[in-house]
Amino acid sequence: MDLIVTPEDGLTPLIVAIKKATKQIEITIFRFDLKELQKALETAVTRGVKVHALIAHTTGGGAKRLRKLELDLLAAGVTAGLLAAQVTPDLAGLLAVVAAAGLGWRLRFRPSADTRAWRRGAAGERRTARLLAPLERRGWAVLHDLAIPGSPANIDHLVLGPGGVLVVDSKQYWGRLRLDRDGMVWHGRHLLVSTLRTVRWQADQADEVLGVADVQVPAVVAVYGASVPGGLLQADGVTIAPARRVPDLLQALPPILGPERVAWLADRARLRFHPAA
Repeated sequence: MDLIVTPEDGLTPLIVAIKKATKQIEITIFRFDLKELQKALETAVTRGVKVHALIAHTTGGGAKRLRKLELDLLAAGVTAGLLAAQVTPDLAGLLAVVAAAGLGWRLRFRPSADTRAWRRGAAGERRTARLLAPLERRGWAVLHDLAIPGSPANIDHLVLGPGGVLVVDSKQYWGRLRLDRDGMVWHGRHLLVSTLRTVRWQADQADEVLGVADVQVPAVVAVYGASVPGGLLQADGVTIAPARRVPDLLQALPPILGPERVAWLADRARLRFHPAA
């Protein structure tokens, strides 16, 4: 079913079309500030419908608001991207929706840099989540994508088990990492001091939010794509390792927490943190 709607038609035809979709929804958004429509698209994802959104890069509402919409939709599981060029004035007031029951994706768009970075990060987090999952059968608890209170930042993975409480962050690089004579880590020509300090800060925030004096929270970076010299690095208070090695490294930590303590800390973390999405 193809549905082209102008603002004069109201919201009802769009909502009805979205609710009827069973396989795929394709939406082109030129001006968008309707929370009800956004919620309907997100609900469709939970029904198993594939949702693709193409969003105008600039409109009267401003690029910043549309960029936030793009990232919100991505977080809800909607495939989203920005138009490469500004929408022409005669299209600025149009909102067109294609709600399909199996139509092919007919629009071509270029995802923004933020979208590409978000997708790489999200893919790395999902891979790390799968790597860490077996730990839960060995007395560990693993929490994912936690919002840091009072901050837009998030913790990729909080891992709690016999070896302690750790923050694990996923990073995708190409080529190889390098440790210089001053103990600083480089990726090509880029110094990773800021990246590592951010991960260390996330671990410090986890420590503060948990608020347990005798439990310290180390930080681990799980690396995809790039080789890590010696298979393991320590820099700026952060352990850096190939992602595939991280579960074994956690398992090899000397036990400092018993099962009851791990369960108590995991419950405390679930109460004090909230999902970032």
